[in-house]
Amino acid sequence: MSDLDHSHPPEERIQHALATGPDIDAPGRYGMFTRLIRRFVGRAVKYERDFGLQVDVALLERLHEMEERFTQQLNDVAAQLRELRDDDQRQRDFSEQLLDNDHRAQRDTWSVISRVEALEGVLIDVRSHLQDIDSRAAVAHAIASGAADGLDSLTLESSQTKSELGDVNGRVAEVRDRVVHLSDVAVSLRVEADKATFVYDELTARPYIDEDHPLTITDPQGRTRLGYTGVTGPCPLYLGFEDIFRGSELLIRDRQRVYLDVVADRGPVVDLGCGRGEMLELLTKAGIDARGVDLDEAMVDHARANGANVDHGDALEFLVKQADGSLGAIFSAQFIEHLPAGLLPELLEIARAKLVPDGVFVAETVNPHSPRALKAFWIDPTHQHPLFPETMLALCRLTGFEEGEIMFPLGSGDLETDLRTCGEYAVVAGARNLR
Repeated sequence: MSDLDHSHPPEERIQHALATGPDIDAPGRYGMFTRLIRRFVGRAVKYERDFGLQVDVALLERLHEMEERFTQQLNDVAAQLRELRDDDQRQRDFSEQLLDNDHRAQRDTWSVISRVEALEGVLIDVRSHLQDIDSRAAVAHAIASGAADGLDSLTLESSQTKSELGDVNGRVAEVRDRVVHLSDVAVSLRVEADKATFVYDELTARPYIDEDHPLTITDPQGRTRLGYTGVTGPCPLYLGFEDIFRGSELLIRDRQRVYLDVVADRGPVVDLGCGRGEMLELLTKAGIDARGVDLDEAMVDHARANGANVDHGDALEFLVKQADGSLGAIFSAQFIEHLPAGLLPELLEIARAKLVPDGVFVAETVNPHSPRALKAFWIDPTHQHPLFPETMLALCRLTGFEEGEIMFPLGSGDLETDLRTCGEYAVVAGARNLR
């Protein structure tokens, strides 16, 4: 193979040249004289020739390394693209599965309701039949008793009538047993139907929107759409957001009135993240010394305009500045879910230090055990994360509060029911004498 034979790859020609050197004996224009000159000159430039070939080999090896690396990178990119396509497909499959489950739940719910209604109709027929049998049995019993007392000659017939009456009574008892069984089945089906209805209602629940701030419109075809028309003029952002999604101040004051019994005779009270000042107004009217703090300047101005004593600033910084053991109660409503997770233990430790020995810490927040409340939790973009009541109790205990309990301001008193249905709860913690 010649070093200049281009039918072979460059690396093979270089390796061949390194192994064999130049072909000195190849024929030339001047015959033998050409071969002598080649030998003489070849010895003179052998070092440079070998060095050049080594450089070429090193360059080729480097090119091979770069080619392998680029090939690996291309393979990695291709694998990532395949994973992205697979993830996208899995997401589409999951969305379709959710829709199928929703449709199936609706069908199952209506099926159960239809079965219950059909069974109720059957029960009505059975009860009517039972009343008819009872009437016939009573008549037969009267006839049998009269025949036995008045006619000795009809003793045999009376015995037969009594026997038939016994059979009727047996059938009546059997029917009654069946009615009781069907009633139990109907009750069980009604319970299951109620559960299915609850699940469907919770999963399809929409966030609360104050009736004075509708966010729906009707299009030219008469169909309802999410949207709005017109503007209300400039409005502080979060104050306007509270008006739409939290509800009116009257509504919130009515909901928070239950906390007055918790903080009564425990002033002074500090309301962290007091917002529009609903709780401060309740405390002031009850004759309890109260003061609030909020980071939103528009909220502070609004609360002050209603006569509340409110500081503008960060709640934790405000709390740190208070003297240790100087506060009777620390209250907050829909505040702690706005804090980063790392600040919650710090808030509890500071609060415990600032409370008097029998002071209480009260913090209301969203109840994530309720599917409806958990779904609506993210309507507020400033929310950090939902907090389970078990989580807050554990944090209170680990930060030194001697007692703690969970209350549901709108609850029924039954824990399992309140966990499922109440949209908010409050953790109440203190050193002693919580009740």
